[in-house]
Amino acid sequence: MALLNSSDIPIRTIDQSNPGVPPADSSIASISPAPQIAAVAQQLFPGANGIDFPPAPVPVDSQGTSTSAQTSNGIMVASVELPAGNAGSLQLQLAEPGAIQLAAQQGGFIALSSVPIDVTLMDPSGSSISSLSGSAQLCFSTTLLTSNQRKHACLGYIDSTGKWTCEDRCLTVSSSSSNSSAGSSSSGTVLCGSTTHFTSFAVLLTGVSDPCSPGKGYITGDWRWDLVLAGSVFVIAWSIAFVASILFVVSKRYKRFIRGRGPQS
Repeated sequence: MALLNSSDIPIRTIDQSNPGVPPADSSIASISPAPQIAAVAQQLFPGANGIDFPPAPVPVDSQGTSTSAQTSNGIMVASVELPAGNAGSLQLQLAEPGAIQLAAQQGGFIALSSVPIDVTLMDPSGSSISSLSGSAQLCFSTTLLTSNQRKHACLGYIDSTGKWTCEDRCLTVSSSSSNSSAGSSSSGTVLCGSTTHFTSFAVLLTGVSDPCSPGKGYITGDWRWDLVLAGSVFVIAWSIAFVASILFVVSKRYKRFIRGRGPQS
């Protein structure tokens, strides 16, 4: 079943002990994704036959852990790196299509730019752990190819009201952005962001300009206005110095004048 020409995405589970062994047919389950998911998957992974997710929650040890979802031809779709200090098991799944479609209808962003995933950290009893000890890193293959696109992106999640909300606007380009494996490559860029909680996540293209560092370190938010401000400060400082020098000269002459008009002997 081709990912490119189907309304369904084959979701397969892989054996983590033998990741190189293709999944058995019985492990393949197709889902009908929201149109946004299908469009992103089609753009990013045109040569893939499906997305492989870990078959079971990954145990989290004291040193932290990581897990990822990949396409059938070995391209990273999304990954999660959990820091040390967390306990339980980490589960990674494709985000629920109905929730994605509903969240998209709520607006608040321009486009879904990665395949959305659902991340869950569970305690030994199977209950979801709401907050993390430290920040986890989530990385996604995204459709954002240029720096201009990436500066308008954020790591988003679906909040309790069902809307997409930006969690991290300071995304970094992964060193593995070439994202190739066994001769296969993604047409996108790998972007990473941080979070202190888990739910459904994706990289969103927003309408916010330069969201990571507004003003890029400029006082006024723009270099042009900073230049105007610097010029104004210079003019004011020069004016004060000029007036002070005039007063100094006038003051000296005035004192000489007063001394010259003093009592005559």
